[in-house]
Amino acid sequence: MGNLSESFDFMNEYSRTDLIAFYNTGLDFSITNSKQELISPKVNVGDSFSGKNGDNYYLIFIMEANEIG
Repeated sequence: MGNLSESFDFMNEYSRTDLIAFYNTGLDFSITNSKQELISPKVNVGDSFSGKNGDNYYLIFIMEANEIG
């Protein structure tokens, strides 16, 4: 999670500036699958991700994880 402390709690209200900062300090995926596509490591409850689509920034919180396949 970049430079964030282990005790950091994402479950708050954030400004656009905060969301941009989280995105900019995050870590990119570096694992690839057999098709050479970037994939996440195993996702666990409590994990969080930041993302961007165009000019929109997102925080994604993993509240439940169900293993398939």
